[in-house]
Amino acid sequence: MSSYMEEHSVPMISVLLPLTILLQISAGAAIIAGYKGKIAAFILAGLTFLISIYMHDFWDMADGIEQAHELQNFVKNMAIISGLLIVAALGTGKFSLDNKL
Repeated sequence: MSSYMEEHSVPMISVLLPLTILLQISAGAAIIAGYKGKIAAFILAGLTFLISIYMHDFWDMADGIEQAHELQNFVKNMAIISGLLIVAALGTGKFSLDNKL
């Protein structure tokens, strides 16, 4: 992943890659458990947006298979962001830990 990030000129890879992994695992677990799920979903939506801008920059590529692949990943990430923003707005449901506490 770090070499893929280097190809896309992501800064401070040695810091950002472990931080991204930590955020994705911890916020994902928070959403699954329903503990602070709204905040976790909002953080993941922002992180996914930043990843999309840096890693799936189809607008900087020549027409071809690689551009189509990056466009597909970008659009997929926009759909994921949409779902995360719905969770950020509505919460994680009646069986979440937030509702039990």
